[in-house]
Amino acid sequence: AQLAQEDDLSSEKGIDYSKLRDLLKAGQWEEADRETDRRMLEVVGRREYDYIRAEELLYFPCSDLCTIDALWMKYISGKWGFSVQKRIYVECGAKLDGKYPGDKIWHDFCCRVGWGKGDSYVPYPELIFDLENSPAGEFPGLVFGLVGGGRWVGWWLGVGWGFLFSRTETCNL
Repeated sequence: AQLAQEDDLSSEKGIDYSKLRDLLKAGQWEEADRETDRRMLEVVGRREYDYIRAEELLYFPCSDLCTIDALWMKYISGKWGFSVQKRIYVECGAKLDGKYPGDKIWHDFCCRVGWGKGDSYVPYPELIFDLENSPAGEFPGLVFGLVGGGRWVGWWLGVGWGFLFSRTETCNL
């Protein structure tokens, strides 16, 4: 309980991140990913099972983004989190300008983080929720309501993540 008190759960919107912290601390990765999605939807004023519009990420509160990322980074030993994804995104050749990076860069990024295989996307239920065997940056991965029918829309998804990574840069993640 003492460790839990040390976590900064700051939120500009009054969001309670204690459940996310507890799930990550307990190693419940898939449920933590779903909780991340629920809390991010709450931040932008949307309900569960809705999805975040890409443009909403341009104004996502930095305190909330930093809290979510810090929790993932702390409890996953720096293997998963938005800041890890941002680093990989840049390593693939993308710029942090909020624009779609192009099909090749987006495809390379998706393959690096385990969201793509060959020429197709991996449906959410087939992602690996195993800290040892999952690639770096695989999670959080549920943002934008990706579960739906397990169908991913490449270009649209790339635009959304481009906005998110632009915001992580603005927020100094």
